[in-house]
Amino acid sequence: MIGGWDIPSIIAAAIGAGVLLWLLRAVLRLLRKPQKLPVIGGEELLYQDSDNAPFLANKAWGVGAKPDHIIREGEDVIVVENKGREKGPYESDWAQARFGALAARGAGYPVSKVRWVNGKRRVTKRIPASDADLFETVRPLYEQVVAVRNGEPVRFRPKAAKCRSCYLRNSCDKRAV
Repeated sequence: MIGGWDIPSIIAAAIGAGVLLWLLRAVLRLLRKPQKLPVIGGEELLYQDSDNAPFLANKAWGVGAKPDHIIREGEDVIVVENKGREKGPYESDWAQARFGALAARGAGYPVSKVRWVNGKRRVTKRIPASDADLFETVRPLYEQVVAVRNGEPVRFRPKAAKCRSCYLRNSCDKRAV
């Protein structure tokens, strides 16, 4: 006995106090206002591109991608393309985000918006609710990529800077560089 308490009572009181603290912490987490994620916005990070992040694929549409981030913001799930440059967003940024959204949907994320951020600005757009309508927004680009992969002639002449950063530049006979 220690101060009128026996050992089993002390252990029971310690366990009870620990459980009470754990429950209090859980309740406070639920009551706390969600904090926005810095730069990209949102309340919850669902996916982040990294070396060991999974490649997201939508097999029904033949599209795969590793978007920079997927976040939850209220009821919306948003694919985020994070750029390090001052200019933009460019149409190619939106296309990349839409491809990422289609791939994310195939992986089970119910994406409803795409977002472009560069550290200073944040621009968000709603995307079509159906995969078919979303695919139609990127179909011309998808067909160009398939044509380049198959060695077929394509009807575009990009700027040299665009070719230098393209992963298909070595197999493309229309490249500017």
